[in-house]
Amino acid sequence: MGWWAPCIRCGLGIATLAGGEVRIETRFGGEREPLSIFVRDGVVISTEPLLAHFAIPPKYAWENVHLHCALLLPFRSAPQVESWCERHAVPLGETVPIKQAALLAREWYGGYADAHWHKWSKAEAQSIFRRVGLTSAFWDLGSDVGGF
Repeated sequence: MGWWAPCIRCGLGIATLAGGEVRIETRFGGEREPLSIFVRDGVVISTEPLLAHFAIPPKYAWENVHLHCALLLPFRSAPQVESWCERHAVPLGETVPIKQAALLAREWYGGYADAHWHKWSKAEAQSIFRRVGLTSAFWDLGSDVGGF
């Protein structure tokens, strides 16, 4: 079977929902060099230390979710992220280990197939970020009330 995802976090979410062994085929920085990420039951089992770059803070993601996802890409190293951001005039947001991005995807998407799933409130989304160790100001959704 095969699926398409707009970003690496969504790809990891699909791997969580699909379960079992999944191979994500993508490219470093969405460019030329191919990358295979192996996932088992939502857990990255690839041995290469990879990073996921979040260019746009989550509280602004829905201002243009297509751009947010288009910029959420895997990289090999922080210098590779910095060079890519400079070349493409993209903000250097926050980079996290791919295994932490997979943990976020499991927490975020893991219940999507449940009959009683509901859209996360900001408080629930903020709680998910904290549970997976995303606690810097970049991940702060603000105090106003509403859905995410």
